[in-house]
Amino acid sequence: MPALRKPPFLQPKLLQDFALDDSKICLPDSLKSIIPEQLRASYGNCHRSGLRAFGVLKRLTECHEGRFVALCPRDNVDVERWVMHSDTISRFREYYDENRDAMVPNAASKSRIPRRSVRLTVNQLAYDTWAKEFDGMLIEYFETVYELYRLARVQFEKHMQLARKENWISGSAYRDLLDFYWRIFQMEMSRWEELISSLGTPSYEELVDENYWAIQECVEGGKQLATELAIRRTTIPSH
Repeated sequence: MPALRKPPFLQPKLLQDFALDDSKICLPDSLKSIIPEQLRASYGNCHRSGLRAFGVLKRLTECHEGRFVALCPRDNVDVERWVMHSDTISRFREYYDENRDAMVPNAASKSRIPRRSVRLTVNQLAYDTWAKEFDGMLIEYFETVYELYRLARVQFEKHMQLARKENWISGSAYRDLLDFYWRIFQMEMSRWEELISSLGTPSYEELVDENYWAIQECVEGGKQLATELAIRRTTIPSH
């Protein structure tokens, strides 16, 4: 069996506890009153583009969480198989949520998931199909929504420089605007942008390995059950 590593679904979900505070990144009244209309409009475009990029990213992270369920084909031939696989993945997540403090080496064992409640199906074609679709969504995000946000930032930064060069804004107002933009807006937005790199799709083999780990840690008789999955490479039936 390949070396095991802690699966992401036994870690806090991406963006689970993160909410963008729009009140922080709205242009404050103290700045609205001292900068020209062109700069206010340019910042407004930057602000709206950023909010949209964040909103779409949240939806993408929700889709990304579905990679474990995607190991099982979803069709009309065997609906029960998919339902039981999905329920097993949910049980893994619930087990972690309930035993978060115990998920450390040498921690006292908690009550594990009954073996009879576990049924997993792993199908490479099903997963590869999902991964290809998700990768396409991610590429589209970068090329459209995120790119518009990036361009809006570049445009606003150029507008700030032009406004100062042409004396459309005072030196003190320019410094205050720069401070807000870099210390508040960019800092707040960078918090979620840093998570984008976590949205890569793991290989089929990596995802199966992650399920091995979860089975061994979460399920009664987990080591034996994980071995069955390694041998079958298809389905672990309930017992």
